[in-house]
Amino acid sequence: MKRHHITHIDNESQVDRSTMAESRIELLHTSRLAAVGQLSASIAHEINQPLGAILSNADAAELMLAKADPDLDEVRMILADIRKDGLRASEVVRQVRVLAQKRQPTFIEVDLEDVSKEILQLVAPIAESRGVTISTEFCSETLRVHGDPVLLRQVLLNLFLNAMDALVDVPESQAMIKFSTTLSQLGDVEISVRDYGNGLPESQLNNVFDAFYTTKEHGLGLGLAIVRSIIEFHSGHIHAANHPDGGAVFRFTIPTADVTGVANHSTGDPV
Repeated sequence: MKRHHITHIDNESQVDRSTMAESRIELLHTSRLAAVGQLSASIAHEINQPLGAILSNADAAELMLAKADPDLDEVRMILADIRKDGLRASEVVRQVRVLAQKRQPTFIEVDLEDVSKEILQLVAPIAESRGVTISTEFCSETLRVHGDPVLLRQVLLNLFLNAMDALVDVPESQAMIKFSTTLSQLGDVEISVRDYGNGLPESQLNNVFDAFYTTKEHGLGLGLAIVRSIIEFHSGHIHAANHPDGGAVFRFTIPTADVTGVANHSTGDPV
C-alpha cells in the first residue's frame, strides 16, 4: 500500500513537470510571435521587394522574347535575377516560419555568426524605417556553440528590438546600434548589442531582467526576462550596463562547442 502511494505521487510529479514544461514552451512561443509581430512591416517589405522585382523582370523577359531576334544572353541574365529574388523571398519566409514554430528545444552545433546575420537581415528594414543605423563588427574566429538555434534567434531579435525602442526619442543622426562579436578571455563566444540612446537609470540595471519589470507604457516586462533564461539555459551569462560614451549595452557569453561539438549546457528548461 505504501509502495502504491509513492508511485501515485511520482506519477503526479511527472504530470506536473510535463505541464510546466509545456507552459514554458508556450511562453517562449508566444514571446517569439510577439517579436515577429513587431517585424510585420519589415517582413512585408522584405518579401514585396523581391516579388516586385520578379514581376518587372518577367515582363522584361516577355517583351524580349516577343522580338524577332531576342537577345538570349540578356534573357538568361534576367532569369538569373528572377531566381535570385525568388530565393531571397523564400529565405525570409523560411526564417519567419522557424521563429513562429512551437517546438521542444533541441541542442545542435550552431554558428552564431550565421544566426546573427539572419536576424540582422530581418531587422534591417524596420531599423531603416525608424531611421536607425546598425553597424556590425564580427570577429575573425568561428562562433560555434552548442545550442538551440531558434532560441538563440529569439535572444538576438529581442535585444535588437529592445535597442531600437531605446532610440525612440533620440535624433536620427544619433540613432545607432552597434552589434559586435568576439571571444572572451575564457574562450566563450561574447556578443554585445549597444544602443546610442539615453542609457538606463542606475537604479534599473539590477532589475531589467526581472519578470514583469518594464519601463514601456505597453510592455509586459517579459522580453528581457526570457532572454536571460535562454542564455542561462545555454550555460551562459548576460548583463546590462551603461556605456561610458552614452547609451546602454547588453552583453552575453555562451560557451563554445568543444571538439565533439557539445558544450556543458544546462539540462533545465529555458524559462
